[in-house]
Amino acid sequence: MKRTLLTFGAAALVLTGTALAGHHEDGKKMHEGEKMSLEDKFAMVDTDGNGVITEAEFTAQGERATAEKFVKMSGGDGELTMAEVKAHYEMKKAMHKDKMHEKHGDHEDKKSE
Repeated sequence: MKRTLLTFGAAALVLTGTALAGHHEDGKKMHEGEKMSLEDKFAMVDTDGNGVITEAEFTAQGERATAEKFVKMSGGDGELTMAEVKAHYEMKKAMHKDKMHEKHGDHEDKKSE
């Protein structure tokens, strides 16, 4: 489960290599096993530091970061904000939860039987 949620977090920003760089937004080195926040990941992709991710910044992250995915996540306005990233992440998390519920059912129902 943790692995799947981490995958969704990484997919939200499509940080194929950048998320593993090992530094927080403020430049402090991360400790082994420490998880990078969405805000830190966002800051790493937002290379000019203006608070939005452009298509060029997004697609520079690797082959999974396609222009089509950028348009879908940004709403087509040419800029991806932290709010849009969080909304995308929450949508993916809800979809995963629904999928797991369909696959495994409600565990509380099984306990009462």
